[in-house]
Amino acid sequence: EITTVEKNPEHARMTEQNVERAQLEDQIKIIQGDAKEVLPKLPGPFDLVFLDAEKTQYLDYLKAVEEKLHQGSVVVADNVGVFQDQMQNYLHYVRNTGRYRSRTVDTLLEFSETTKDAMEISEKRY
Repeated sequence: EITTVEKNPEHARMTEQNVERAQLEDQIKIIQGDAKEVLPKLPGPFDLVFLDAEKTQYLDYLKAVEEKLHQGSVVVADNVGVFQDQMQNYLHYVRNTGRYRSRTVDTLLEFSETTKDAMEISEKRY
């Protein structure tokens, strides 16, 4: 099962339409709301968490779900190349606390063929 949290009501509506078109309503749950409020209420456990929201809040999002991750869970943080300055606290945490095995994967910014970006892929150790 996939659970996605979308703050913007219009984006949530478009996502819901796409899920319905793909006939995946029984596999994908869409929650419209602020991730800071929604994430602590989700039951977990999570095998994979994909962060692509307010960049300065990535560490807050991770901490909201961290107890619901298990050894081997993967956290993918998007846009760590372009917005690296806004997420130094998150990057320091996943790279230096020993809780994660973390690496940066270079990418291109979505919708661009020339702007370099990156994702941080972190596997929970314990």
